[in-house]
Amino acid sequence: MKFSRTIVLVILCVFLVLLPSCKRTPQPPQPTSLPTYIAVPNWVQRPHQIESWLRSLKVDYLSDKETTGYEDYRFTPAEFFMTEIPDVNSKGKTTIRKPILRGDCDDYAILTAYLMSQMGLKAYYQTIFTRNAAHAISYGIDQDGRCHIFDLWFYQGTEYRDINEYIQKRYPYWIKWQNLRIEDYLKVLFIRGHVEYHPDLTPKVERPRIKKKEKQTCPIYGCE
Repeated sequence: MKFSRTIVLVILCVFLVLLPSCKRTPQPPQPTSLPTYIAVPNWVQRPHQIESWLRSLKVDYLSDKETTGYEDYRFTPAEFFMTEIPDVNSKGKTTIRKPILRGDCDDYAILTAYLMSQMGLKAYYQTIFTRNAAHAISYGIDQDGRCHIFDLWFYQGTEYRDINEYIQKRYPYWIKWQNLRIEDYLKVLFIRGHVEYHPDLTPKVERPRIKKKEKQTCPIYGCE
């Protein structure tokens, strides 16, 4: 009798342990770990070299719907290079699996503006729109006052006096909307839960320490 009662208690305990696990929702996978910096080649030191580098990576255009499933989404520079990112639009704090090196105009405007800012330019994220469409471009002002413009990953040179002239000539009838310093816009994205990450244009390499030469003692007939 006692033996059967013990068996019943054991079965009951096992049942109670397993019961909550049946109702437990599976935990979302965590985003992939990040390296210490995005390996931007050391030769990328000028705005026009950004396009050459991105072309070598074979970047391409892909809409937010295709990369994230959302109609509108933003990637920080870090997220552009990641295969899995936190879903900031989800209340359940899930993650999004996405292709790397793919994005829309907003993503390239953010990335190119940030890279220009790392080169010392005053870089901006600029949006424009019409009745049926919206677009984002980036530009940076160097120390000589020249305006460097990127449209997607394509470098537009410095032939335009400023961003206003570029928009008037390339996008007539479009209306300017947001014009934000890239540092300020990234802060907004970080607050929303996007991955904060700073690409290092010149990765620090630890140089070997040079040993001090010890004082050499020479015989009477001298040293070679």
